[in-house]
Amino acid sequence: MPKYRYSAIDASGAQKTGRIDASSPDEANAKLSQQGLMVASLNAEGEKPGKGGKPGSKKGFSLNFGKVISVENLAIFTRQMATLLQAGLPLLRSLEVMIRQEKNQRFKDILVALADNVRSGNNLSDGLQQHPKVFDRLFINMVKAGEAGGVL
Repeated sequence: MPKYRYSAIDASGAQKTGRIDASSPDEANAKLSQQGLMVASLNAEGEKPGKGGKPGSKKGFSLNFGKVISVENLAIFTRQMATLLQAGLPLLRSLEVMIRQEKNQRFKDILVALADNVRSGNNLSDGLQQHPKVFDRLFINMVKAGEAGGVL
């Protein structure tokens, strides 16, 4: 069975790297997702990631499935939002701060839509569900759990 080298982000936002046995890249991605990891890059063992060691080059590839932002940037966004919320800022104000700091215009537009959604009285998780290319089901369900428990 082929082995794949991966780089992934865990639920706490920490980057993890390692190897996994799988018959295909899709199976490797599924196994890692079941472990609660968001795959940033995946390469068949023995293949080099390419120039500069960057995933996504000719031999290796990056699994971002057409996402607006990379998994690493999503982890950074999540960590920054958590910091703002833990500092006592209300959710809407935290989103507004993140909008002002965001450089990626496509993601900035999504953050504006999320802020509008929250401003109109909806849950953050409801807004996240409207953007499945950015926020996967695991991410949305973690936010829902935080909202339900009052510990977002």
